[in-house]
Amino acid sequence: MVKYLKYSIMLICGLIYCCSIQAQRELSPLTSKVVNWGVRVGINALDFIEVGAIQHDVELGNVSYTNKVGFTGGAFFRVNLSNFFMQPEVAYNYTQEKFSFGRLTEAGTSSLQTDVNVHYRTLSIPVVAGCNIVKQDHYLLSVYLGPDFRYSYRTSFDLESAHFVDKSPQYNINALIGFSLNVSHLFFDFRYEINRPDTDIHFADVANAPEFIKDISVKKNENILSFSCGFMF
Repeated sequence: MVKYLKYSIMLICGLIYCCSIQAQRELSPLTSKVVNWGVRVGINALDFIEVGAIQHDVELGNVSYTNKVGFTGGAFFRVNLSNFFMQPEVAYNYTQEKFSFGRLTEAGTSSLQTDVNVHYRTLSIPVVAGCNIVKQDHYLLSVYLGPDFRYSYRTSFDLESAHFVDKSPQYNINALIGFSLNVSHLFFDFRYEINRPDTDIHFADVANAPEFIKDISVKKNENILSFSCGFMF
């Protein structure tokens, strides 16, 4: 995760330098508009607070997880009122993670190491309220917070030789906080989403899950970290 942040910082510095030169040539600053709209694309990763696995009410050993980078993209519009704004969005999100744990054998010992890759596809509608800390013609630095209404429509699992999909709809509301930077029309966004405390996976509730894993539940608490860039007009 650290190397992705390093690459992101290098990319930001390069783009800010290029666009700061271009900003001097712009004729219509963003701060003169009542309504802005834009698009953004970027990367995301799950930030784990707690993770564990249970089988037959027994806590499994050798539990580990791996953060994997996903992606996000969406469109938004911003309604400005002095130094404050409202910003509804519509976004597509793809996140993924990997769990490893020692599954119990028939003798009750935890020795069968199992790896599970999970892929989530969701649609989200964040509605945030924010404040412009810096507001100078072609430059904006803003902070914001608000709810993120999420609809998860597909979760897929890769487990050893098995692949199965859960298409049952799931709804959730996250708390979102972040900040954005505008250099002319170029838009950078960094946000952190606080997920609901219980994001457990109960394989008994997943259709087409193999029988040998249906008695296992993954207990986890995770949040979402994302960085994106785009254009705002």
